[in-house]
Amino acid sequence: MTVAVAALAAVPGAQAAKWKVHKDVSRGPAVAPQVAVDRTGATTVAFQRVAVRDGRQDTSTSRVFAAHAAPGRKFAQPYQVAGAPSEVRELVTTADGVAVMLVFVGSSGCYGDRLCPGTYRVTTRRPGGRFGSTRTLTTNGHSGQLAVDGDGRPTVTWLEGAALANRSLRVAELAARGWRERQVARGEFHRPEIAVGERGDAVLTWMARQQRIRASFRRAGGSFGSVTTLEPHGFVNDPVAAVDAKGNALVAFTGVASNGGPQSVFAVERRVGRNFGSPRNLHENSSGPRIVMTPGGTAAVEFLYLGAFPSQEMRYASRSARGKWSAARTVAGPNEFVRLDFGRTLMAALRGASDTTIRAFVQRTSGKWVEEAQLAGESNLPHAFDAGPRGHAATAWFGQTPDAPVSVALRTP
Repeated sequence: MTVAVAALAAVPGAQAAKWKVHKDVSRGPAVAPQVAVDRTGATTVAFQRVAVRDGRQDTSTSRVFAAHAAPGRKFAQPYQVAGAPSEVRELVTTADGVAVMLVFVGSSGCYGDRLCPGTYRVTTRRPGGRFGSTRTLTTNGHSGQLAVDGDGRPTVTWLEGAALANRSLRVAELAARGWRERQVARGEFHRPEIAVGERGDAVLTWMARQQRIRASFRRAGGSFGSVTTLEPHGFVNDPVAAVDAKGNALVAFTGVASNGGPQSVFAVERRVGRNFGSPRNLHENSSGPRIVMTPGGTAAVEFLYLGAFPSQEMRYASRSARGKWSAARTVAGPNEFVRLDFGRTLMAALRGASDTTIRAFVQRTSGKWVEEAQLAGESNLPHAFDAGPRGHAATAWFGQTPDAPVSVALRTP
């Protein structure tokens, strides 16, 4: 089967966009794509192939596949990474092109359920190669998360134990002498998140009893140390984290201020050599934060604004490397779904609220957002988006019919 590649013209008024849509990269029905782009523009996409029976997707046969595109080239034939039933949980890459994937292998009834216990495996791909053998980390874990340092060394966290009050929070790290695994804490935990900076500094966050968010920091080459409670008051949820190249950490979450008020998105910073600071309210009537950060420490926190109900709108707040926050704004509205990442500047893929068209935007140095291209119509959400440090980018999606394939749009700066 050939792959259709469509060159897209720039939207009038914008600078010439260099986007190409690669259709049917999956070579058949597939879901849940993830993409990763390195500094050269080399792109890896991972997805789950599914069978279609009687007009419905049979997720019990879901198998993880991957495909690669060299800079300026079409995607090569996809190949299987894990057998059925398996799912892609995380796909990340370093700037130099070392890609790491976290794969979940569970029972047929576990599809899409991050609380369902099963096997977590890690596999690595070197530049120009393929994903090879996998490393099994646990056969009874759930809620797994992956992050890598600048050399591609992975850190994986997960929970073990079905009983809510007696779960083990575990971390596995690939160090110079091989893999090492340890328990960080035990108790009533859920939603662990891990973030790793280029040097190997890391922050681990999780939800603890009474809806409290806890965090532990690891210096490069060290181990996770003391545990800090970030928000001791009120309802909190959705912790996410990021770490820059110097080891400065940023954690965001959804919560209600200690004095009451509407649900809001908060951020907590940890500067090198200091403890975590006090929560900063980024935006009221908001939830579901996600952080993107450059190695230099410039960051953006995207979230769902609830004040536009019944329609929804994604907004973001940005922070300079020196720690100055900007007021929250939108990329373009009204919108239904947005994914941000940093290339040379902040970039975005979004779907509008009034249609299902996926569009690509780039932020100019003036701060103005410019639409570069319309990538797809009648599609599902832009399920994944990633940008490389030199301005290459990729976004992947799958269609709304059971037999729809995964397609990927690539940007060349």
